Amino acid sequence: MTAGNSIRSSDSARREHAESSTDLPAMPGLTIADVVALAIGAALVIGSLALRLRLASRSIETLTIKVLPDDAFYYFVTARNIAHGHNATFDGQTVSNGTHPLWLFVLIPLEYFTSAVRAVHLALTLSAMFDIAAAIVIAFAVALLTRNRVAGVFALAFHLLIPQNIFASLNGVETSVAELFLATTVLLVALAPRHRPPAFALLFGISGGLMILARLDSALVFAALLVVAAARHAFQPAWPGVALALTVAACIVAPWFIWSAIAMGSPLPISARAAGEIQRQRFDSTHADEGAFQYARDDLRHRAANVRHDFTNRLPRLYVPDRPAAAILLSVAAIVTLQGFVRSRGAQRKQFRAAMLVASLPLFAFAVTLLANSAYRLSLREWYFAWGMPLVALLAGVLFAHADETLRSILGRMDGAAVARALPGILQVGLMAGATAALAAVYVGDGRDTWRAGLYPFQAPVIDAAVYIRATTPADARVGAFNAGVMGFYSDRTVVNLDGVVNPDAYSAIRDRRLLAYVQRAHVTYAADYDNPWTDAPAGWSRTMWGEDPNAYFVSEKTFGLPNVFGQVRVWRTNQPPNSRER
Repeated sequence: MTAGNSIRSSDSARREHAESSTDLPAMPGLTIADVVALAIGAALVIGSLALRLRLASRSIETLTIKVLPDDAFYYFVTARNIAHGHNATFDGQTVSNGTHPLWLFVLIPLEYFTSAVRAVHLALTLSAMFDIAAAIVIAFAVALLTRNRVAGVFALAFHLLIPQNIFASLNGVETSVAELFLATTVLLVALAPRHRPPAFALLFGISGGLMILARLDSALVFAALLVVAAARHAFQPAWPGVALALTVAACIVAPWFIWSAIAMGSPLPISARAAGEIQRQRFDSTHADEGAFQYARDDLRHRAANVRHDFTNRLPRLYVPDRPAAAILLSVAAIVTLQGFVRSRGAQRKQFRAAMLVASLPLFAFAVTLLANSAYRLSLREWYFAWGMPLVALLAGVLFAHADETLRSILGRMDGAAVARALPGILQVGLMAGATAALAAVYVGDGRDTWRAGLYPFQAPVIDAAVYIRATTPADARVGAFNAGVMGFYSDRTVVNLDGVVNPDAYSAIRDRRLLAYVQRAHVTYAADYDNPWTDAPAGWSRTMWGEDPNAYFVSEKTFGLPNVFGQVRVWRTNQPPNSRER
């Protein structure tokens, strides 16, 4: 054997080994269809970023009505307090771990170097960029999983065009940063069969740990992705690699939980414990005289009703504006899925199943987190849905790729070589353009109407009440509020959170049914909120969180706006002298 033949044989052996050690072949070369699709994708990215940045530049008052929930201001105020040396506290005194840490850490330097209003605009700009980056990363993951760049562009369009994703990218909470690290971890799983560097487990652990810091309940999704990565032979050797990834992720998240355990007495965030506590107490107060069996039965029915409302009412209302069109799209997705599992054969079936494993198992884990929040915590907010939307875009891209592959295989059997070569590319781009146009047609009207009305129009009178508090109360006034975020940001006063989400002292008082005693002990002289917590006491004040009638301590001073589902926004002041509060 000559030296040249020896070299060629060695190269051939290496190629054969590489092919046998990967689950899927490498990405094909660029086609004209790919170039056109990538150009469309680039235009979508530029346009979507420009739209998000334009919306983010609106006034803070407008954004508070349009896209910023009350919880966003817990982040802004807490980050500002940390930046100015007041520890992790919303009211300047009570240490709290009621926010997800990674987004809070991102906000601290913004609050340190600039004004409160400018910091919000910068935060929303960053959030929009994180959302765009998450969409790009998930598009790469789809392209790698399916070896179909056009499918990746479709997944990109799917994520960028849905109005709720646009609004969620500007909601001021942890959504976008959680999306980004979720998408990054998915991309690592997609890369695994082709590239297994020794540092893969390290990278996977870092990305997963940051994802958990971004949103703590994403730990379940990280576990699902770890299982998928192991099933795809991502870790070499297997179990040491899994152990290393888990260790790295644990080292990243451990400091937060250790600090929480030391500072708060529990590693769990106070928001996880406090959310839903008032609802649970309201239920208990109306079922206190029932026997154990009847109480358990009614409690189960109550939780089931809450889950049914969240998944059949709230979720469709956010993401399914046109029910007939949605039914058609879901039917098509079901048909494509069924065809992929039942009718496909050979390499196509193997590729489809591998991609569906990556898409479906983490999505199932995400659904379990939603179910837990709805059934156990009785608290499921719109941004709880939003951070997992890259997984939905991933699934949409995988199904698109399979539909495209199926159609191209059918066309490949047509007579006429020229027709067989030309039609698949034309059909591929046409399919993506048509699906993208259909998405835009279904959602553009809903997005426009939602923006005009705003997601939180009921917060407008809260802003008015905060301005009134700022203008009429002394600088050292302490204001109590269950929905304390907006009030704390706009009033320029110390605002004490009363529902316990960012205030462990208030949570303990609610749990012990001594909230009014806590309010008095905390020297709260004013209250500003919706009036439901004061007026909704179906079983008598002594059996509620207050422990006694709060109207014996507070008197209504002024109302704002019109009554809504939460009641009317109202400002109260204490009717007792200061020395009566020291009990």
